[in-house]
Amino acid sequence: MKNFRFLFISLFLIFSSLPLFSAALLVKERVPQRKSYVLYIKAYDWGAVSQKAVLNIGKKVPAEKVRAEDFEVTRVLMPGDSTSSLFGLSRGERKVDRAFISDGMGNEVQGESNFITLEFEISPLAENQNPFFSNILLTGSFNNFYGLKFENEEMDFRITRLEALVCPEAARFNFGIMKDEETSVTFAYYENEYRNKARKEKSALILWMHGIAEGGFNPYVPLLGTKAVNLSEKFIQDYFEGGADLIIPQCPTGWLETTTKDVFGLRMWAPVDIEGSVNNAAKAVGDYVGLDLSVSSPKRDENYVPQASVSFYSNVIRLIIDDYLEKHPYIDRKRIYIGGCSAGGYMTVNMVLQNPELFAAAFTACEAYPDSKITEKQLSLLANIPFWFTHSENDRTIKPKNHDADTVRRLRNAGAKDLHFTMYPDVRDLSGLYKNPDGSPFEFDNHASWIYVLNNSPSENGISLFEWLGKKSR
Repeated sequence: MKNFRFLFISLFLIFSSLPLFSAALLVKERVPQRKSYVLYIKAYDWGAVSQKAVLNIGKKVPAEKVRAEDFEVTRVLMPGDSTSSLFGLSRGERKVDRAFISDGMGNEVQGESNFITLEFEISPLAENQNPFFSNILLTGSFNNFYGLKFENEEMDFRITRLEALVCPEAARFNFGIMKDEETSVTFAYYENEYRNKARKEKSALILWMHGIAEGGFNPYVPLLGTKAVNLSEKFIQDYFEGGADLIIPQCPTGWLETTTKDVFGLRMWAPVDIEGSVNNAAKAVGDYVGLDLSVSSPKRDENYVPQASVSFYSNVIRLIIDDYLEKHPYIDRKRIYIGGCSAGGYMTVNMVLQNPELFAAAFTACEAYPDSKITEKQLSLLANIPFWFTHSENDRTIKPKNHDADTVRRLRNAGAKDLHFTMYPDVRDLSGLYKNPDGSPFEFDNHASWIYVLNNSPSENGISLFEWLGKKSR
């Protein structure tokens, strides 16, 4: 009891003194006030990055006195760093690549200024660059943004007060929350700026479902964690007549949580493949005794409903869609699309199966819906809906086999006419900026095929993914 009391008091003291920003909103621009700083955040292919900071040190300094090596920038109690660890949390430093005097917006100036801009190290392997605070014990409640401490002994100042978090891309989004009888889900939404309101143009609607790592209660996590903000960029919006509104929900647990409950009354998760496990065991015994002991499978009985196959969040997501359509009458009901990565790919397939009449097309990356959960009857529904699957052959987290690769094979056999499957050998940097030691493009975790999707890289016969999607209508 004493140890528990010590742990509780220690954590309370730590978190009460941390510069955490549980209600922080990302803004388009901001000038820091005296003795404060503004932190610039941007989504990169590997996630959210603290890109630079603009400091107002409260006194003018000449340009020649500002040197990057004189600054120490510390992320207080950062998870994942092996130094100064405390209850799984620790502090970490952010490396400064460049420092210079600037105006309040971070633009370099000559002479002297009370504003100093620090540009941080940025690369897929840079340490301490993710601006989110998260810990496996505290995920959800505390997956918000970190504060930083800036120190410069040569200039004799220390700054810890955050004026604002700046991210023009994320600032385009608003937020909402939807509840049903059992749960609630927060969501980000973007009302596109490309629709000609004078001509009363219709707009498309795209839903993006995040992966398992972006769950929780901070809707900026799915926006920035996999660069979903790209969906609001002109290079994608231009493919949709009148542009496209966006809805990006955030699951408090995981989309893979299903409506099926176990013997203890707990909801099961979709990767639990009861039928597959039973059949594998039965086959081994059956082979030994020379009998077929397999149980009925979804491929043999069209009325069979696989266990742990329907997401617990299906209903609340449909409520979000219906409510958005009611409040945004300019949405073209014939051009509603859904996509997602990993667990969000599972949720994409799940929502199409639950609402086959709603979506004009669907697209996924490293989709996690087990093929064994799709019955022949459901397969016929999927075969009638335009689909584009993307995956990496070397994905070891969600292997193509038993997921989309097997589903695509079955869909082709079922005569699906608008079916596309882009399989990459691995996941590589597309920008040309980041290299492996041998000079080849940097290789990401090969599960991250959403990088290709959200950069509109998949193509077939000269038609890119989003060009294809923008042409689809029910």
